[in-house]
Amino acid sequence: MKCKLIILLCCAVSSGVYSFSFPEESDSYRGLIVEQILNSQFNEALSICDSLIRQNPSDPLPSVLKLAVIGMRNVDFEKVVDSAGFISSYNKAIDLVTEYQKREGISSYSKTLEGLCKAIHATFYLHIKSYIPSLQNGFNALKLLQEAKDLDSSNAEADFFLGLYDYARAELRSRLWWILFWYPGNRESGIRKLENCSRSAELTGTAAKLSLCDIYTEEKKPERSLHLIKELEKRYPQSRFVLWSKAKYYEAIQNYSLAAAAYEKLSDSYALVPEGEYNSAVTRNKLAHMLVMNGEKEKASRICEKLLCDKTVINDKTMRKDTERLLERIRNGDS
Repeated sequence: MKCKLIILLCCAVSSGVYSFSFPEESDSYRGLIVEQILNSQFNEALSICDSLIRQNPSDPLPSVLKLAVIGMRNVDFEKVVDSAGFISSYNKAIDLVTEYQKREGISSYSKTLEGLCKAIHATFYLHIKSYIPSLQNGFNALKLLQEAKDLDSSNAEADFFLGLYDYARAELRSRLWWILFWYPGNRESGIRKLENCSRSAELTGTAAKLSLCDIYTEEKKPERSLHLIKELEKRYPQSRFVLWSKAKYYEAIQNYSLAAAAYEKLSDSYALVPEGEYNSAVTRNKLAHMLVMNGEKEKASRICEKLLCDKTVINDKTMRKDTERLLERIRNGDS
């Protein structure tokens, strides 16, 4: 009996050391920051993070959240808004996580924070088209997040990037099977991890739902996408991230009228902020395509003509050529 009690005590202590949980003091701000990220209120989210960092400079979580805000801002605008600010924030976050691990020990929580930092850092290199560092950081992130999951199997936060990786590498294998027949990957496993993350994770749960919206659409399960889109739209009515999923969903089911409405709303939203110039043009180009598919060629033609006078489009060879081809098709009466 005494031996059993000792074993149970050791298990309880081990669970306390390695299990995943957020600090109680972060309960008041985690949800608010996630909400502001989803509603593209990046300046407000950064202001809260900076205030938290000043209040408790040794706590790594606010710095990791700040890095997430900056990273999601880059995703929203499809470009790096502030390279120097991102690198500075990353270095500070990693240093604080390292010091936290020295002070508190290795845990599923600390491994998750480190893994999230590395994963966000990998997306930074993707945006600047530096693919080798992106791969290196990405694999480091996955290793850390898997270690976090091994320390606590209930850690749903780690499932976000692990699930995306499983799904993406399976997709890569299916598309390039002739040279990557040896490359492992399991789409179902990736979806299961993302679904678990969407149900249980506080920080990455909504991101998992957004990813699942696109994956369900890709997997020909539109009813699942629509269910999630309606849920997210109700919760985050101003979210451009949700609008993107909505536009892709309607485009996939060939409801071009509603797809056009979503792209138009996106373009108007991006036009309100200086950093949104590029995506405002991208979504107007998508709007023109949807209008053509919906038979509204005259309206699409006017949009194309305006786009070809837009400095952003003029300086983007790919978008300019696509808009020129679309306008030529309209004028030639092609469908």
